[in-house]
Amino acid sequence: MAQSSDTLVCDNGGFESDFVYYSGATTVFDTIINGCTPYNNGNSVIWNVSSLPAFRGFKIVTNGLDSLVGINRTKFGNKALLLNDRYSQTGDNCQHTNGGVYKIIKRFKVTEENRDFTVWFAVVLENPTSGHFNEQPWFNIKCDRAPASELCFDANILKKCGNVYSDTVHYCTFDTINVLDWSCHRIKIPKNIVDSIATLEIIAGDCGQSIHFGYAYIDGICEDCTSNALGSATLYDQDLDGSGLGIAYNGCLDTITFCGSYTLPTICGNWRIDSIRAPGYTLFNIHIDTSNHTFCFDIPLYVFTEECKDLYAAIYFNSTFSHPPPVLSNSIAICPGDYEKYQVDVYTGICQNNATDDLLSYDYYYVQVDLTNLHGDTFTVERQLDDPYPNESGHSVIKTGNGDGTYNLGPFFIQEGSWMLTIKFEDCIDTFYITPPDFCSACLKFRKTSVSNITCNDHGTYSVADDTWTFDLFIPGNPSLNYKVNGAPYSYNSNHTINVGIITKECILVLLKDENIVNQICESKLIICPPKPCSNETQCELEVSLKEISCNEEGDEFYLELDSANVGSGYLCYTSFAFNDPGNTSNFNYYHGNFGNPLGPFNSSIYIILSICSTSSCDCESSCFKVIYFPKPDCENLDYRTFHTNYKIFKDPDLNILPNPTSLTEFSIISSMKETYFELYNSSMILLKKTKFHGTSYNVNNINIPGIYIIKYLDTKGCFKYIKLMKL
Repeated sequence: MAQSSDTLVCDNGGFESDFVYYSGATTVFDTIINGCTPYNNGNSVIWNVSSLPAFRGFKIVTNGLDSLVGINRTKFGNKALLLNDRYSQTGDNCQHTNGGVYKIIKRFKVTEENRDFTVWFAVVLENPTSGHFNEQPWFNIKCDRAPASELCFDANILKKCGNVYSDTVHYCTFDTINVLDWSCHRIKIPKNIVDSIATLEIIAGDCGQSIHFGYAYIDGICEDCTSNALGSATLYDQDLDGSGLGIAYNGCLDTITFCGSYTLPTICGNWRIDSIRAPGYTLFNIHIDTSNHTFCFDIPLYVFTEECKDLYAAIYFNSTFSHPPPVLSNSIAICPGDYEKYQVDVYTGICQNNATDDLLSYDYYYVQVDLTNLHGDTFTVERQLDDPYPNESGHSVIKTGNGDGTYNLGPFFIQEGSWMLTIKFEDCIDTFYITPPDFCSACLKFRKTSVSNITCNDHGTYSVADDTWTFDLFIPGNPSLNYKVNGAPYSYNSNHTINVGIITKECILVLLKDENIVNQICESKLIICPPKPCSNETQCELEVSLKEISCNEEGDEFYLELDSANVGSGYLCYTSFAFNDPGNTSNFNYYHGNFGNPLGPFNSSIYIILSICSTSSCDCESSCFKVIYFPKPDCENLDYRTFHTNYKIFKDPDLNILPNPTSLTEFSIISSMKETYFELYNSSMILLKKTKFHGTSYNVNNINIPGIYIIKYLDTKGCFKYIKLMKL
């Protein structure tokens, strides 16, 4: 029965209803041009409508084996189409006169559901022993609405895989015969063709010299592509799973990773993947796992427009014998709205004075981190102090977790100075430079005080008992005026090194006093703890930092959680002294024993002595010790986090620094703005330079001192932004 009306492509896809919805055509050729376009005597061929069925041209076959090569005649159900035949349509069964070509045709309506469909086929092609260039028996599948999906090959596709078969019916003598067992081909019609009428054509042709045959079995239009003799490929429209299959989005790099699976061809030869493509896309970071038969590739998110777009993989297999046409995977729809770039916002809180009036060391602040679009990825938040204690890295992990959220980090003590906040998730690293707010205790003159460069001196005596320490003190102000440190005068606006003396297991109290205004005295206090001993007699691998302070419900006791990851061998022991008047330890409560989080409860300000002992009893006089002071927190307001938006360091298309980091004494500011205003600060946020320039670059010279520098600039929207420069 000929085709009666337009229908859907999957209807009668297995020929179970014989030729319903199909029509046929025949022609003759002598030459193939441009792949699979038949010509005869130099002219395009003329197709003639054929009745269905047709003798040795169009035949419905049932289950069983091909009597010549032994392959199954059907793939699905009970019936299939035999297109062309090994015998001639003329009286001479073995002589294929006039290069016969046979085409089955199906018109159908394109829908969203069927615009990506499959055709199953098995092909038997007699391969001439010599010659026959562009005249070989051939096979072709094409759809006028999907020209990029055309499949075309001749007998040479498997020329090294042929076998000699004996004809037991008409006793014809054949050359080597190539057999391609049941294989699957995908047709992919573009989305904009939906609701139009398409035409599917499947062609099997003899050779152009009228000697050799080619025929094919067709079955299973719209069936799944599995157990494919030409190999197969599958993409998975799911989140990346434990087996490494699916889709993963990297919000830092703004790329999507697609991981699929494949099966190798089963025809003769040692097969491997030669290459992977995704038509319409440029692929990056292609990875093929030949052991598990999986593959992955990356595509930047920006190539996907606002509308959903199809994506499929084209897998090219090869062997020493042949290079068949690519195998196409299923299509998956990629909608950019399903993927959003990681968003990280960091805010530095205002100073909170811990309910004190004159003790600067009590002043603290919080840092808020807002993480969005993490897609469930894990993250780590790390802290790197600009000015750590000597023989310490100043590095600590302060938060780990996964997924989106707002995280309030701290409290952080203003006295510790500036630091770098690093957030890591997947392959992404974001850094933010944190400058603490000014102190908010005591009088205004001392609210910008800076304590830095705490130093241990071993004097070459190799004795811990002789180690001394110093620290630097800087207070901005009128350089012609003095202030006093524990009674000794020092000038404002200058950096002063304060010699403390022998390192002991106690923190010191520093009293700052200003008497420059008649009848008005400004006083503030600092508590500064000594560094670890640095004598060559000891290798003191001991670095502990605060992770979190928490209070009980009543607010009269608190606990400490410390990060003790950077501690050498031995037992970490601690002794804690609690006192209410800093600098006066005559009355204290005493705690002693093995370290373990959390420490506490405590009900007053404390300092803790940490040491490394050789036994768990902690009864030792260790030469490796560290002293840390912790003020009693203002439990009533400990979780009261008041924030103001602070700057953050991030990559910006407006401005960049090259090189960065650098060991040179100069660097270049690269700007995309017509006019660029910037300010250069050192790590103490002292202004070193400010200027405005026109053009794309500006060189800054005489950067001699190693450390961290901050470039503050106005972006195109008139907002201040910041970039960190690392001078090595």
